[in-house]
Amino acid sequence: MAVVKAPALSLDASGNLGGICYSRWRGLNLARDTWTGTYDYTIKRLLAQSTLNQVAQEWSGGLTEEEREEWRKAAQSEVRMSKVKTKYVPSGYQYFMEINIQRYRRDFGTLRLPPPADKVNGMVSITGYWNKILSKLNVKGDPLRVEDDTNYRWEGGIAGPYNGQGRMALEGEFRFFAFCQFYTYYGILGLTLDKYYWIRMRFSFPSGRMGNWFTRQFFTQT
Repeated sequence: MAVVKAPALSLDASGNLGGICYSRWRGLNLARDTWTGTYDYTIKRLLAQSTLNQVAQEWSGGLTEEEREEWRKAAQSEVRMSKVKTKYVPSGYQYFMEINIQRYRRDFGTLRLPPPADKVNGMVSITGYWNKILSKLNVKGDPLRVEDDTNYRWEGGIAGPYNGQGRMALEGEFRFFAFCQFYTYYGILGLTLDKYYWIRMRFSFPSGRMGNWFTRQFFTQT
């Protein structure tokens, strides 16, 4: 997806032209690949769709109108950054879905009211080492300070393998591998020897809020 000026030799353009789809979003002219409608219906995708449907049904049928209004009010203080780097305020429905989809992923159930603001305690680094004997990469996130680690976790993602270390992995190249406990190494199996991998981790709060990503590169022979 790209932000364009005077798309298709015009002031504005809308619709498909060859393999490019032109549209407007939040006052911006956008150009992206034409969607072909092909999905790989894997177990992971079906599970994500099921979670999305369950949480959406909670909003429409599980909450009272007063509870939905509380989410709308709370959303006014939440500012987000879009994929094209513009700031926007989510709707009450968007905020509810954002929080509760993350809670469903952790089997915490649905929050009927907006959560209080969490203070991210911070993170020192991602540590890890390659175990040559067992052929696995052991990684963990080191927190700066955690007062109660009972329900706190790291969400981990991995990208690779790469032949060199010249660039950081892109967003779409990372794949989820686990929710990790604090102070415990998580072993990642099935990696290729003599290759570079990017690991990223972030806080997963019991409230459904997520912290910022921290990344580090590893080589599977050191």
